[in-house]
Amino acid sequence: MKKFSFRLAKVLELRRKQEDSLKETLGNIEEKITNVCNNLDALTRKLTRLQERLKCLYGDRMTADDILLIQRALSQLRKEIFKEQKLLDSLHRERREISEELLEAMKKRKVLEELEDKERIAYKEEIIKCEQKIADEMTAKRFTSEGHVLKVKI
Repeated sequence: MKKFSFRLAKVLELRRKQEDSLKETLGNIEEKITNVCNNLDALTRKLTRLQERLKCLYGDRMTADDILLIQRALSQLRKEIFKEQKLLDSLHRERREISEELLEAMKKRKVLEELEDKERIAYKEEIIKCEQKIADEMTAKRFTSEGHVLKVKI
């Protein structure tokens, strides 16, 4: 009997590669999310430090030009923070979509693996049947002599 081969092995391998690719993409997105979060935290800390420093330096002695300059700087920092927050939201959405794709790919791979297991079990059962048939034939030949059935007295 020939060696077992799963008829959908190439499809299963393709599904595994797709799953690995999605896992890699998800890892890259996670890394981007971490970087954006770190950048967002740094910008927020910078804004807070700037506000505190301005309070300490100027107190009540600010001119209108100083206030305008400070407002522009704070506004720019807030815009950067808002931009980073939008990027973070976009990355979270992308991560969710990739996670769903990965889950779907894992389900498809699992279905093929289960099918492979069932076919392997059926193949092993077929081998056992063939071996049993050969054993039965050998047993039958032992009890025959020159094509005639031996009579056994009981």
